[in-house]
Amino acid sequence: MRLRNALILIAPLLGGCFPFAPLGTDVYAGYLSLTPTGDLSMEDSTSSQPLSDIKIDVANGYDVDDTGAPYIRVDIDGAKWDLTASAFYFEQDGDLILPTKFGDLPAGSTVHSNLTILNTKVGVTYAILDAAFVDVGVGVSLDYFGIDMDVRSSAPLVGFEEIDFRAPVPMLFARASAGVGIVAADLEVGWMNIHLNDAKGNFLDIDGRVSVSVAPSVELFGGYRYVLLDVLGDVDGQAFDTDLELTGWVLGGLISF
Repeated sequence: MRLRNALILIAPLLGGCFPFAPLGTDVYAGYLSLTPTGDLSMEDSTSSQPLSDIKIDVANGYDVDDTGAPYIRVDIDGAKWDLTASAFYFEQDGDLILPTKFGDLPAGSTVHSNLTILNTKVGVTYAILDAAFVDVGVGVSLDYFGIDMDVRSSAPLVGFEEIDFRAPVPMLFARASAGVGIVAADLEVGWMNIHLNDAKGNFLDIDGRVSVSVAPSVELFGGYRYVLLDVLGDVDGQAFDTDLELTGWVLGGLISF
């Protein structure tokens, strides 16, 4: 449902409102296997301990493991301007005993965790190099991140804590592509260090793919995605800190128009 809503949000940007006449459109669909690493921490309501003392590892502490996610992408290639839009949605549950406190949930609590991550990305680049086999473009992108870590106690009346971070993040964006014969490769990098309303952090998004033409207008592709979210923020008066990395491979196909 959230992925569908995200597509509704980015769809108007694909409607030809950019200053170029599209020369070609590629539509990607695939399977993305993501592995989260890093840590998430949240202080209690009295701020009795620094966040550095109560960090919880995502994989071991929250019992969150790798999982599959749908991956979709649309590229519109113009003479000088290129537009790309993509989205993925990650969700994983776990049952665990808290190794340290999370918000007002004390260490040793038996809890159920649910981590969801939604990402949509829209980027536009202008070609600064257009050679026979290599193209390089620079521009800007807008990544939307929705991160929700919900931790609920299994004991009655103990309660729950939640980190709910949602923000559009503008990034500096660069894209390079190369192709020889039936094989093509693409690499995108987006980065920004920014102070938002209730959070500040360092954001990095790397997306690379290699595709092979198997029929006219049809290709198979494989790739790698790396997302870094190093964010310090505040939720309802309680500080949170996340140093989260998402890494994984993607496989799928694309159709060109």
